[in-house]
Amino acid sequence: MKKDFQQKKWIRRLLAMSVFVALSNIQPMKVIFVIFLEPFCTTLDYATPTGGFRDDEIPMMHRTYEDITRWFNLYKQEHSTDTVLYRLYRINPALFWEWSAMISEPKYRLPYLNPREIPPQKRQ
Repeated sequence: MKKDFQQKKWIRRLLAMSVFVALSNIQPMKVIFVIFLEPFCTTLDYATPTGGFRDDEIPMMHRTYEDITRWFNLYKQEHSTDTVLYRLYRINPALFWEWSAMISEPKYRLPYLNPREIPPQKRQ
């Protein structure tokens, strides 16, 4: 009897956590996580392997991935040999409110590059 109660208790907890994670990936609950937790959890940096182009995404300051891709396309017009954009951040599965974005958004499909592999830029 006691074992049966313990199993039901764990099933309820697992179900509650699953519902919480699912709800955190849809609006309006996702906004709460993005506003209050994400600024402390991630920095979304992007760069080319040469370091000629480097920028970061700051949604709270209206610096979005779309802006970065637009600036990168302008950069590619002037630098025809440096044409691959990399993300400089690892995908963090602990950010459960971003799971739906990690599956659907193209910024998470960019290849990963360790920031230490980019050569330092010389100041002009």
